[in-house]
Amino acid sequence: MPINPTFINTNNLNPNLGLGISLNFSGPGLFNSTYSTQEAIKANLVNYMLTSPGEIPLNPSFGGGLREFLFEQINDGNLNNIKTNVQDKIAEVFPMVVISELNVFQDPSNENSILIELFYNMPSISPTATGSLQFSNNTFNVI
Repeated sequence: MPINPTFINTNNLNPNLGLGISLNFSGPGLFNSTYSTQEAIKANLVNYMLTSPGEIPLNPSFGGGLREFLFEQINDGNLNNIKTNVQDKIAEVFPMVVISELNVFQDPSNENSILIELFYNMPSISPTATGSLQFSNNTFNVI
């Protein structure tokens, strides 16, 4: 029995196989493809967290709903609510993503903004597969 087997997604072995669409809409044909599972998961996380539940007609439960917090007061209770929401939604929809660190805090450079820093691992993809995202509530742009 192998100890700590490494699972290799066979899609990652073909560099010409696009797995999804990157949210950088600036490619030569408008859309950039993602060619690795890590890139595809990152793009899917951004898309999911910036979609509001009910926004997609045939899938009303899809979405992380970060925009619901856009005009909330910045206090410890609301920051904890955002953190709990992000943790719960990612655990529910992205079981392959393990959150290693999640920080939700008031932006020190702008007291009217919050920052969400998400650091995650993907052990089912590869033991070294990691990623990070940073959201700002200035219309929740991904930084």
